[in-house]
Amino acid sequence: MSDDLQPGFERRTLISALLDAAVDAVIVIDHRGIIRECSHSTSALFGYHHEEMLGKNVSILMPEPDSSSHDEYISNYLNSGRAQIIGVGRDVRGKKKTGETFPMHLSVGESVLDGERLFVGICHDLTSYHDALQQLAIAEQRYSEILHSQKQFICRLDSNLRITFANASLMQALGVKDEALLGRPIMIFTEEQGEAAREILSALFSGENQAEEISVKIFMRSNSGGRALVDWTFRRAAETSIGGVELQGFGIDISDQEKALRQARYFRRHDPLTGFLNKRSFVEACQHWVTDKPLVGFFHMDCARFGLINQRYGYEVGDAVLIEAAARINHHIDRPNVCARIGADDFLIAVELRESEDPLSFAEGLLANVTRPFLIDNHRLQLEGRIGVAIFPEHSTVVENLPELAESAVLIAGKRGGSGVAFFDREHQRAMQRRLDIEQRLKDALQNDDIEIFLQPKYTVEDSRLSGFEALARISHEKAA
Repeated sequence: MSDDLQPGFERRTLISALLDAAVDAVIVIDHRGIIRECSHSTSALFGYHHEEMLGKNVSILMPEPDSSSHDEYISNYLNSGRAQIIGVGRDVRGKKKTGETFPMHLSVGESVLDGERLFVGICHDLTSYHDALQQLAIAEQRYSEILHSQKQFICRLDSNLRITFANASLMQALGVKDEALLGRPIMIFTEEQGEAAREILSALFSGENQAEEISVKIFMRSNSGGRALVDWTFRRAAETSIGGVELQGFGIDISDQEKALRQARYFRRHDPLTGFLNKRSFVEACQHWVTDKPLVGFFHMDCARFGLINQRYGYEVGDAVLIEAAARINHHIDRPNVCARIGADDFLIAVELRESEDPLSFAEGLLANVTRPFLIDNHRLQLEGRIGVAIFPEHSTVVENLPELAESAVLIAGKRGGSGVAFFDREHQRAMQRRLDIEQRLKDALQNDDIEIFLQPKYTVEDSRLSGFEALARISHEKAA
């Protein structure tokens, strides 16, 4: 090979080696757009054999409108010298032999070889990159939809406790749209106790709080004046793309649960119909209430015939009578008191008695008020009642015993008739207890076959003739023992 040919040969060999080693598609065209050389990776990218592309216009690798306009692009550049893409690079679309188009990044450079102006284009396939972007966009969209569809409140706070993100549920609860919410301090939507929450949240940023997450209940206010108790859980989130650490917050509106708990606590202590205490809560309340009072009357009111009203007019009418009776009790008592409904038609009232006040007169007035006729659904109804009275501390200093003592006095009031009220009587109570003991012992003996029958003959006086037998029943103490 001559010395004159050696440099050109070496140059072409070097160019060929560079083209073969190129990962991206490299295409060399002349001033007419004719492909003079291309790398093997060009075939892999566009689907043409190497020989198919050589000598063809590069426009075969472009979709419309670039395919028809490419020669004009070159001509304009050669005439004006103003480059649109040379030395800049841009994202365009390429066209495969099959006609399929795909995204790619095109970089173009200009060179002169052996006096001829050539253009070198490097094509980088962006298909995988665009697919990844699309998948990322889909994932972000799905993630966004999931966040915004959650009923749970979700937010992010910066180090100044300003809202940097809020999902749809939180925006709706606060009555503020996204653009008006972002950047606003979360504390402007809280009530007074939110200041304590501010210190807790700030401690997560400062590192004073070593816990990974904290939970705090905060009353949130909406722009419309609404109020909700939110159970928040906050934890430190990873650094954001713009730097800095944020708090990720998840909140649940527990207003309904708290309301249900308050109602449950209320109904555990109160009669849901009248609002009076139940018996257990009545005793608990009175244990503290009577301690500083010299004289307290316990009044057990038994409303007779109430069952007949239920049967005749229905439970709704019966409930209305009870509600009205409770209202009359409240209206009649002109001083602090404790009231309970302890049965279907029984009320228990504790009232501090004034000095020299007659408890029976108080009971008579109360009974007269409650037993006045009721007008319910055009029905004129009237209860009959009795009241038993027990006095603290005269009859007992043990508060738990006084309701039972007042109840036993109801039986006395029923037997005596008259005004329908009676004091607790200890002798009557002992007699009743003895009677109950005997009755219970007799029932046990009958059930356990502990009764022995003894027959004693009876004779006439005149002629000593057997006239019959006298039976004596005895409970066997040995068997009973």
